[in-house]
Amino acid sequence: MSKTIATDVELGLEQLAEGLGIFDAQLRLLYCNEQFRAIRGYAADFCRPGAPLAALFRHNAERGDYGPGDPTQQVEQRLAQLRSERPLDIDQPLADGRVVHARYRPLRNSSLAITYEDVTTLRHIEAAQRHDQERYELATRAISDGLYDWSISTDELRVSEHLNEMFGFKAGELTARDWFERVHPDDFAAYRASLREHFTARTQALHCEYRIRSKPGAYLWIADHGLAVRNADGRAVRLVGAISDISQRKAAEEALRISEERYALALQAIDEGIYDWDVANGRVYYSPNVRTSLGFTHEEMVTPED
Repeated sequence: MSKTIATDVELGLEQLAEGLGIFDAQLRLLYCNEQFRAIRGYAADFCRPGAPLAALFRHNAERGDYGPGDPTQQVEQRLAQLRSERPLDIDQPLADGRVVHARYRPLRNSSLAITYEDVTTLRHIEAAQRHDQERYELATRAISDGLYDWSISTDELRVSEHLNEMFGFKAGELTARDWFERVHPDDFAAYRASLREHFTARTQALHCEYRIRSKPGAYLWIADHGLAVRNADGRAVRLVGAISDISQRKAAEEALRISEERYALALQAIDEGIYDWDVANGRVYYSPNVRTSLGFTHEEMVTPED
């Protein structure tokens, strides 16, 4: 390699955001760029060609970069890791609070390349994202609704752990196509119409009650409340919503309907007028036979005073 090319290469390496150090087979420094020294806080005269890697490790250990412990043992542990001649990636929290990602890459002739990258900001962001995800998962477990996020363009469906539990599915089993196929045939038209109304912005949100078949095979009544996410053109590209199990409410409503129907039939079967007066609240119920027997219309006989 000519001197000019070598100079150009060295100038290029100095422009890297990462620190780079090259060590020979005896783990003595051959070359390092300025970032290598800056990231690890090495003085220029200390980090010079021929400097043993063990001395750099010792400097790190005595400074507290490796945490509490005997510096000699800490240096030996790190050198032992390198003797395997395998690629090695390590996140190294430093004494000053920074986090450096170190990559050790064996080269030909048993030489070694080390790169250092300051990943402090990146790791803080990742930690915050993990915290937000954990908080989201705790929140979804704390509420009774199952949550979903349907990407309309890709037809990808993501659901919360609680929604999977509601319908007996394992994570990743429930797809958007499977959801549509599980809607009760008698409710599908109304469900599809509700989706269409919301996707075309005729309704501000999706509100629909319908039956859906669980994995074990039983139909559950659910209330589906969703909100579309739209692109710049106003087109719905995602639907995010919550599912509530309203099976008990629907069962109670059906039981009440049957009871009232049975009561009405019983009144028709007997030739008697029935009334029910709630004295405390001043409300009264008159059966049709009461009004008929007395010759009053529904409008003329409503209150206890009537």
